[in-house]
Amino acid sequence: MVETVLGAACDATHVCGNGMICGTCGIATGQCTIACSAAGGSGCPTGSYCSRAFTGASFDAHFCVKQCNSDSDCHAVNTALSCNDAYQDDGTSGPQICNVSNSIGSTHPCN
Repeated sequence: MVETVLGAACDATHVCGNGMICGTCGIATGQCTIACSAAGGSGCPTGSYCSRAFTGASFDAHFCVKQCNSDSDCHAVNTALSCNDAYQDDGTSGPQICNVSNSIGSTHPCN
């Protein structure tokens, strides 16, 4: 089955289409996403945000993920996601994005 919505759950049997990849690390683990180069809105589809994958040197990757106002915005696409602050390159946080729990994201380093 091909998933074509940003944030949709993905795995070996549910692959991402529409130019998206299935995230394998940090906040993007197990969701359809798009790789990007630096935190911010630039280079991401409307309604999404480029966030660092997590804090720490082993998470030096960035992904476009769906923006949200509440968990229900995320659950409309993927019930495994919740609405939390994005990770900025300078160590600050915000705006709100749909991501996996820290217990999952932190155990999947990016490099």
